[in-house]
Amino acid sequence: MPKVVNLQNLRVSFLAQTDLLDENMHPAQGKSGVASLTKEHLSGAIKRARVSSDIVIVALHTVGNVYAGFSFFPDEHQKMYYRLAIDYGANIVVGHQPHGMQLIERYRDGLIFYSLGALLYDPKLAEILNPSDYYYKTTRIHGGCLVAFKLCSNGIHDFVAKPTRSTKNDVENTLHLVPDSLLMRVGAGILKMYTVFS
Repeated sequence: MPKVVNLQNLRVSFLAQTDLLDENMHPAQGKSGVASLTKEHLSGAIKRARVSSDIVIVALHTVGNVYAGFSFFPDEHQKMYYRLAIDYGANIVVGHQPHGMQLIERYRDGLIFYSLGALLYDPKLAEILNPSDYYYKTTRIHGGCLVAFKLCSNGIHDFVAKPTRSTKNDVENTLHLVPDSLLMRVGAGILKMYTVFS
């Protein structure tokens, strides 16, 4: 079921799905869980959300190879699911498996943020693994991006993307996102160079 939020005259639905968890983490008869990402689940969830919403935003937690290190470019698995979400009727698709910012793509009438990177993250996860561990590369943090949307009844009016970097607060043992002034300058050029409008 989507989370529906009323924003003035707009009804916005939020959906989230993943294909990176064990089966026992997904909902079952009489048991709640995390929504499973399949083509059928994605299509059905977006269709149900469209019935009661003006805007549908989908968050996807997926990647083709969880052992691969960070790349600025999304893999084919990500592209397939993210574009399908737009094909099925989503307005905005946001990814968050890669722990860094990836490409932004205007696809048909929608926007795809392949990865906004890390927002909240427990640094202990990265500290318990050594470089020979399969998951070592995927626990590294490469900053991220915060996005502010301006929405209207016709969809997305505008957005602003602000690159960030994560800093560790040793007292609280938590990671915090802070604006990255270097990335703000360089990132503006990167976004212009690599944002795909097809």
